[in-house]
Amino acid sequence: MTLHQALVSREDFETVQNRISVKKAAPSDNPDNIFKGLIKCGNCSCSLNYKKPSSPRCFAKYECGSYMRHGNALCTAHRIWFNDLYSFVLDDIRKNIELVTADKNEYINRLAGLSAETYGAKKITVQKEQEKIQKRLAEINKILQSMYEDKALGRISAERYASMSENLEKEEADLKKCLTEIEATLSQQTEQSHSAKEFADLIEKYAHITKLNRQILNNLIEKILVYEIIDENGKRQQTVEIYYRFIGKIG
Repeated sequence: MTLHQALVSREDFETVQNRISVKKAAPSDNPDNIFKGLIKCGNCSCSLNYKKPSSPRCFAKYECGSYMRHGNALCTAHRIWFNDLYSFVLDDIRKNIELVTADKNEYINRLAGLSAETYGAKKITVQKEQEKIQKRLAEINKILQSMYEDKALGRISAERYASMSENLEKEEADLKKCLTEIEATLSQQTEQSHSAKEFADLIEKYAHITKLNRQILNNLIEKILVYEIIDENGKRQQTVEIYYRFIGKIG
């Protein structure tokens, strides 16, 4: 390995680097935009752009980026005020904290889509059906082996064997299909319960939350969908959907 003498001294190099770093522009990220990367348009899936207040008497807001760039060709002119979104999200997080604090096990089962009693009963029923199918599949396997031996020893004709084995193999295929569906159901229930527990453990850490910041939002939330304001029975309404980490939208 050949070493070459440096063109500039280490001291001069560090001096130049320090001067360059001073000239670098500060990041354009707005610290007030705490929902950055999380908020999307529920109508076109485009990100909503953060708009700073134009004066101290105005409020910040989020507007559909697709509409801002392309107009009505892709979406509609709709927005949500920052303060309204902030209050909605904080209230929803607090509501879930209250539920997990009151009864964590019940909250986990609720997130999994079932009450504790219903979840347990459904799991037992599915498992019993699974055991029944597995037992019948073992019986069919023994019968087919026995029939093959009978055919080989000339106890039944080849035609009789073909007819009987065809029916048994059809039953076997149907049972295996049912078994696959049951296993998928059990796996889904287990996965839902696991995800629900993960989220319950996560949100439990914010039991004393008083305000939101970007770190809290990124830790708890996967995305927020904001839809166009609609008139319903003379009232203007806007749907906002929060999709939490691990669990998605909580009904």
